[in-house]
Amino acid sequence: LHISNTSPMIIFDDEDVSNLRHRIAGGGNTGLEYASDMNNVGTGYHRFEIGGSVAMKLIEGGKLRIGDNTNPSETLEVAGNIVVTGTATFNIDGDSTFSIIDAGTNAVQLKSAAGDEIYFGSNNTWQLRFLADGTAVHVNDGIDFLPYADSTSQLGTTGNLWSNFFTDAATVGGNITVG
Repeated sequence: LHISNTSPMIIFDDEDVSNLRHRIAGGGNTGLEYASDMNNVGTGYHRFEIGGSVAMKLIEGGKLRIGDNTNPSETLEVAGNIVVTGTATFNIDGDSTFSIIDAGTNAVQLKSAAGDEIYFGSNNTWQLRFLADGTAVHVNDGIDFLPYADSTSQLGTTGNLWSNFFTDAATVGGNITVG
């Protein structure tokens, strides 16, 4: 099949549904256009199958799901794992950006854009907050800062001392060395 024209196209009219039409067209001078349900008589979609399985489905409104035949509810959904090679940048709300970048050999850096803060949390709240100006890390109210196992971790070392220690109370289960 060879179609030659200044705007070549193939049109499919589905006789099971009144006025349902699909089109493949040579768009402009360099593009190729696919149109599903051109007359908007139902919920149009594009479904791509490979080896008898659905690989991807694009529905009205520009929502795409990769990996199965489920109708997506978000702009992009992936059923399965995602591998990103290189920097991954997330523009969360138009003015807040979060990036995962290469930080050198065997290292990854999580960072926010200038003026943005990073919060880590669970159970629909935050426990740890990194301030935008880099001056402090906040621990949310009611959160305990604990070692993984009893008597196995240090807070500072002989070569990396804390400059000040401020507290309302202290409980010490061993010797105190001052000086």
